[in-house]
Amino acid sequence: MIKHLRSRGESPILNHIILMVLVLFAISPIVMILFNSLKNSAEIGRNPLGPPEAFHWENYPDAWEKGQFARTMGNSVILVLGTVAIELVLGGLGAYSLAQKQPPGSSVVMFYMLVASTIPIWLYLVPLFFTWRSLHLLNTHFGLILIYVALNAPFTIFLLRSYLLGLPKDFEDAARVDGANELQILTRIVVPI
Repeated sequence: MIKHLRSRGESPILNHIILMVLVLFAISPIVMILFNSLKNSAEIGRNPLGPPEAFHWENYPDAWEKGQFARTMGNSVILVLGTVAIELVLGGLGAYSLAQKQPPGSSVVMFYMLVASTIPIWLYLVPLFFTWRSLHLLNTHFGLILIYVALNAPFTIFLLRSYLLGLPKDFEDAARVDGANELQILTRIVVPI
């Protein structure tokens, strides 16, 4: 490629200059956010694009307290860990059964999940609200975790199923010969825990 560019007379310096301009264009919003986070309100109004005249490090603890970031981070950790744990167990079991056992109608199930993952959430937002209200799951971590699990289940099953289809069957057959049941094969051969 380089020989081809040099044979056409193009300079690699020009390519480097273009790349540097693109990098500056890409990181400039991040730099401006960092600059503005270290300014007071009056200085942001006077000089929104330039570096701060004086660094106001107290902005960070103030934002942490006023924005209640400790509570926000705690909620995020609970939601992520709960969603990932349930998703791995349920999605893993579903993907394992669809990939390794291939029950009758598994292609219909996969097609259903593909279609279900394309439906926008806004179509069932109102019925979901009334259902969650009647189940007393509004404003709860568990209610939100269930929604995240339901939204991500098709992708998880597709992803894990494609991984499981690539595994050689010889290991599972050898484990069955040695007397392993399906749960032992799943936890010791397919996904070693």
